[in-house]
Amino acid sequence: MAEGSQRNSLLAFLASKMSASPENVATEALGYILKHSKRAREVLRHVATEAGVTAAGDLGYHTQAVDEAGNRRDLASIRQG
Repeated sequence: MAEGSQRNSLLAFLASKMSASPENVATEALGYILKHSKRAREVLRHVATEAGVTAAGDLGYHTQAVDEAGNRRDLASIRQG
C-alpha cells in the first residue's frame, strides 16, 4: 500500500463527503463483510475467544442495533438458527 493511501482512498473520500458520520460507513462495511463471509465470522470469533469471550456456533451480526433500554450498539452479535 502506498504511503498515505488510506487517506486518499476512494471509500475514505466518499465517506467523508457523503456521510455525517464516517464511522457509520466503516461499521456498515464491517457488517456487510461479516454477513457475506463465513471466514470473516470465524476469524472474529477466534479473536473474541483469544480475548476470553466464548461463543458457540456461527453468529450473525446486526449494525446499529438498539436494545430495550434505547442503547445503540455499533455491532451486535446474535445466535443463528
